Amino acid sequence: MEIVLWLAQTVSGLIKSPRTRFDLAALQANSHDIGGRIHDARRNQLDRVGPDDPDSPVRVLAELDILNAYERIRSCYINIAETLAGRK
Repeated sequence: MEIVLWLAQTVSGLIKSPRTRFDLAALQANSHDIGGRIHDARRNQLDRVGPDDPDSPVRVLAELDILNAYERIRSCYINIAETLAGRK
């Protein structure tokens, strides 16, 4: 997901710079948007499980695992941004 990469690059840039001011609310809004996209992708994956495709449960579980990794990445980066902003 390209938007997760954008969040990662943005927050990584903040870590490298000394006390940079940034718009935490905008980062949080983007993080919320990413979370919504991940949630929708999970729902779509679960809807794909069906009796017509006997391999679908295994494939869907693998794809859900990937989506969970994206969610953890998103969560970690927004926590870092909030720490840098002095909110944690």
